[in-house]
Amino acid sequence: MSNKIISILNKETLTIKDIKEVITFFHSYIAGNGYEKTNDFLKELDVNAMGEDSIVAITRTLSVFSEHLEYWNEFMDNIKTHCKNKEKNKLLFKGIDD
Repeated sequence: MSNKIISILNKETLTIKDIKEVITFFHSYIAGNGYEKTNDFLKELDVNAMGEDSIVAITRTLSVFSEHLEYWNEFMDNIKTHCKNKEKNKLLFKGIDD
């Protein structure tokens, strides 16, 4: 796992530069490692350490690949549980999983 991307995802608030790094990282990671390794990466993420900005950045970036990511539904369930427990905004997922 990339320590740099983990440290970005664990921030409560992301800058535009951080969001760009998240998008670029995951697109490059998928291109270089494939969906199976990306699945493994998602399994290792601690969603409880992620803020709303990180959740939006990662879910919006990876949602287009969701049909190729076996862990996607469980990942989304974990995020939804986290958001519900932390009373995060439910609109974060609008359009991703209708």
